[in-house]
Amino acid sequence: MSKPNFHLSLKETEYDLKASGNEFAEFFSHGSLVVELYKPGKIDKQTPHTRDEVYIVVSGSGRFYNDGAYADFAKGDFLFAKAG
Repeated sequence: MSKPNFHLSLKETEYDLKASGNEFAEFFSHGSLVVELYKPGKIDKQTPHTRDEVYIVVSGSGRFYNDGAYADFAKGDFLFAKAG
């Protein structure tokens, strides 16, 4: 029996991410929507993307730089970065 794709476990994806040794693990995808779990090191090495992105902070805290402005963030915060 396959797992439903409308109810997913963050805990399982966190385990998959840790086991992979990567910074990203795909959590969900449908059509053009892709949801990933991302765990950067001390510094986020990402470069500008071609599509809008949303980040929901699961743990930790830091400082987010986007479009010329800084915002401190912590667990539970929602961050938006427009394309480019």
